[in-house]
Amino acid sequence: MKCGARSEPARATFSPTLDVPVGKGLAAEDFSAKICTMRCLPLLLYACAWLFWSTSPALSQVSLDLWTTDNGLPQNTISGVCQSPDGYLWLATFDGLARFDGVRFTTFKMTDSDGIRSNRFDSIFCAANGDLWAATEWSGITRYHNKHFITYTTENGLPSNEVKKVIGDGEGHIWALSGLSIVCWDAARTRFVDSCIENGNASVPAPT
Repeated sequence: MKCGARSEPARATFSPTLDVPVGKGLAAEDFSAKICTMRCLPLLLYACAWLFWSTSPALSQVSLDLWTTDNGLPQNTISGVCQSPDGYLWLATFDGLARFDGVRFTTFKMTDSDGIRSNRFDSIFCAANGDLWAATEWSGITRYHNKHFITYTTENGLPSNEVKKVIGDGEGHIWALSGLSIVCWDAARTRFVDSCIENGNASVPAPT
């Protein structure tokens, strides 16, 4: 080096495709190959799945139907679905409940069904004894029992009329997420309580 000459700082060589220094960690070519494999693998799996679907005799006979408001649904937003013991499919929407018999929908709303206080349903559960439980956005829980609807609110033990979820367990209890609390249906007192397990009261007979 000549006296007074300006020295250039050392520069690391970068791969144009990887943006990592060559010679540090994986080699650029190896890393590029791994990236290519990661990108191509999903496409390869998709192609294999499509080939299997199109050549399988059983799967090729499967058909899909799309049901919308044009077919009788009250709304296209479905917030929950369950099947009752008698075979009906029940659907919760933000514009009422719908029951499907395999051919047509029957809708249930505030305007045509006594006992329903809101059309905006967030969750639905079909119990083993045939009861239907549906959680509403701001109006408590609606129950379909013996072909009649009834809605339970804070007057019936719910901490809040905002109910996000209603579900059952294997012991026959009905549980609900009401506001920030989890409560259970006490069939003996016909109201929601903090715990059915301590009281030993099942909401419905446990399935056998």
